[in-house]
Amino acid sequence: SPVEEVLAGIFARVLDVPRVGVDDSFFDLGGNSLSAMRVVAAIRESLGSEIGVRTLWEASSVAGLARVVSGTASPGEGAGWVPVVRPERLPLSFAQRRWVRPSRT
Repeated sequence: SPVEEVLAGIFARVLDVPRVGVDDSFFDLGGNSLSAMRVVAAIRESLGSEIGVRTLWEASSVAGLARVVSGTASPGEGAGWVPVVRPERLPLSFAQRRWVRPSRT
């Protein structure tokens, strides 16, 4: 598919390999966390798709990632972060609380 062609080109360029097949795993070809960040950025730029590095870890082949990017992945394939409802005011972390003086009311 056209998406697979673009992804294979991105993998090949980032990993500096001559050819990438649709079933080749990014990490089996020599990818690591730093090159994964480059792939995520290239996907954003080339395809306008926002994916996380975790998605690349979970769907590391060209074919699997193409299904995620095009929205045809099966449930759980390439599942990344799930949005949750956040409270309007977030509590301070432990590190932040160290710097806050107790209020004197």
